Amino acid sequence: MLFSRLTKVIVSALSVAITTMAQLNLPNAGFWPDRRPVLYLAIAGLVTIAGIELFGTVVDRLQLPRVRGFEQELRAVLSAGISQLAHHSPAAWREIGVSAYQIRGLRWSRRLVLVDSLRLGTGPKVGVRWRPGLGVIGTAYQQQDLLSVDWESYFKSAESAGPTAWQARTELDRFGLSWGELMRTKALVGVTACPVYGENGDLIGVVCADAPTDLSSQQVGATMRDIANAVGDLGTPPASWWSYVGRRVA
Repeated sequence: MLFSRLTKVIVSALSVAITTMAQLNLPNAGFWPDRRPVLYLAIAGLVTIAGIELFGTVVDRLQLPRVRGFEQELRAVLSAGISQLAHHSPAAWREIGVSAYQIRGLRWSRRLVLVDSLRLGTGPKVGVRWRPGLGVIGTAYQQQDLLSVDWESYFKSAESAGPTAWQARTELDRFGLSWGELMRTKALVGVTACPVYGENGDLIGVVCADAPTDLSSQQVGATMRDIANAVGDLGTPPASWWSYVGRRVA
């Protein structure tokens, strides 16, 4: 998506620059008559970009009912997950956050993008963009298995040892995190993540929960698998989901 947006920006900028220069007879009046093919390409670029934007707007409008239906179903799953996690852990339901991520991007630049999240109270803000092998979320995806970590104890141990000792750890022991990325996770306490499989068995993402308490019990693990299965049953979001203004992005 970033590549397509960048392409549209570049094409638009070049097309506008060329057509503007031609209208203003820059660098001189005799420059453009011999370069009409370039001018035609610039005009075609502007028309193409306008057509793409119009088509995207129409598709978004047509998909809006599907997007809203997906939103309602996903948030129902996340809400039910919070209720079950509160039942099986010491955390109050207002303290628990549940998030769903989908794997996106090209093979060499894949990342786990937030689909949606639900938290009925306040919670920690990490601000790290997850990818396979990065953090508990990325490691659960990479290992294709449920992963629960007492992050508060883990962080305190790493912080007391210092950045040099941190860099000496293996990639897996660091959850793929740099020292700076680790520092941004200080507010986390208990974290658990479970891979999500679609109906055809393909690995499509991860669900994650965090709370100010331990989340490593078997009951919590079973609940996370149930949430992951329910999210997997919903499948991937409609294409217009990623531009939907109602989507929670943090």
